[in-house]
Amino acid sequence: MKYKFYSIIQIFLSLLIKIIQNPLRFFSLPKELFIFFCTYIEFKSKFDGASSIFFRPIFFQRNLDSKFDAHYVIQAWWASSRIKKISPPKHIDVSSNVGYVAQLAAMIPVEFYEFNPPHLILPGLLIKKASLDCLPFKDNTIESLSCLHVLEHIGLGRYGDPIDPDGMTRACHELSRVIKSGGHLLVSFPIGRERVEFNSQRITNPSKALLMFPHFFLKEFSLVNDKRQFIKNADITLAANERFACGMYHLIKA
Repeated sequence: MKYKFYSIIQIFLSLLIKIIQNPLRFFSLPKELFIFFCTYIEFKSKFDGASSIFFRPIFFQRNLDSKFDAHYVIQAWWASSRIKKISPPKHIDVSSNVGYVAQLAAMIPVEFYEFNPPHLILPGLLIKKASLDCLPFKDNTIESLSCLHVLEHIGLGRYGDPIDPDGMTRACHELSRVIKSGGHLLVSFPIGRERVEFNSQRITNPSKALLMFPHFFLKEFSLVNDKRQFIKNADITLAANERFACGMYHLIKA
């Protein structure tokens, strides 16, 4: 009896969440429930396992395209392919997406520095706590470093960091400090029509962004545009017309 009650609650909560997200789904409820129970009856008739069957329904997901965040998926592929070509003995990453860092560690030893470090243990991956205000490296020592979709948040307090209107510029200077001559820096952040969206992020003019790395030359500028399309070696001046694109910069220290 307890399990039946639990199953009913699961169905009710699942539907309630989906309808709150999109009230128009209310009109599709009869169809969703009919299909759910029909498929359940079919599954149960074919099921000969010894384990019990409980309800944990996921509604409104039939025949949908697989959704993904184009910025994060494409930048991870972009950075990984560049690091593979650089082929350093180890790679340093500062605060990028954990999924990207974990997969990269399967290819090359990675040291991952994060303001709020995750509790993750994997071969080839060393995780340490650090802040972009003061990285734990000497000047001109790092050969290969990435920092993807991070710089735009610095100084806005979103992750518990100190408020600093110049946080992004200071963080860029700190990254620049630790890269050695001839070393590679892979950074990405939102670009387009310049603005601050407090306390979420900054959107930076793509050409102005280069001024934050005065001791580097630009090897490659690519982007994910507003249409979620990857453009290699994009025109950096035209990218300024985007609303919320992802600029990817491969920089080499002079």
